[in-house]
Amino acid sequence: MLKSKSFCSAVFATCLWLLISCFDLVVPPVAPSFYINLYKSEDFSTDNALSGINGTLRNKLRPDLGIIRQAKSSSLGSIVFDFVDESTPFKDWLPIPKEEVDNIWKEKTDYYVIVNDPEGNGYNPNYETKNLYWDKKGSSEENSCIHLRLKEQIK
Repeated sequence: MLKSKSFCSAVFATCLWLLISCFDLVVPPVAPSFYINLYKSEDFSTDNALSGINGTLRNKLRPDLGIIRQAKSSSLGSIVFDFVDESTPFKDWLPIPKEEVDNIWKEKTDYYVIVNDPEGNGYNPNYETKNLYWDKKGSSEENSCIHLRLKEQIK
């Protein structure tokens, strides 16, 4: 009886180990990101989310770099740029020095996003272009929900 319980426990543990090893349980590091939701009306509802609009990441102090990263808004209208300390690289996240990670947390960074950038892929000439900066307190909240107007509405 004891042998049977030990055998069953060993089989169960082996099956559990095999099951866990099949899944990639890599947890992303705690790091800052620029998260922007785009909407096409004053009513900030998911029914009016703008998808397929480009966003380009740039740096004010390094204009020679041009477009550092690009992303298109998802079906829910979100554009996301994730940063990570270069000593802790993570797939598809932008590795930057620790000091710059701290600056992004403090909302004192030179990185910025151009929404609907004419130089980026997927530019939509029907909508306005906006520059979003994270260089002052409250920037993250201010840039989290953006209303992008049609150019004909701007006149």
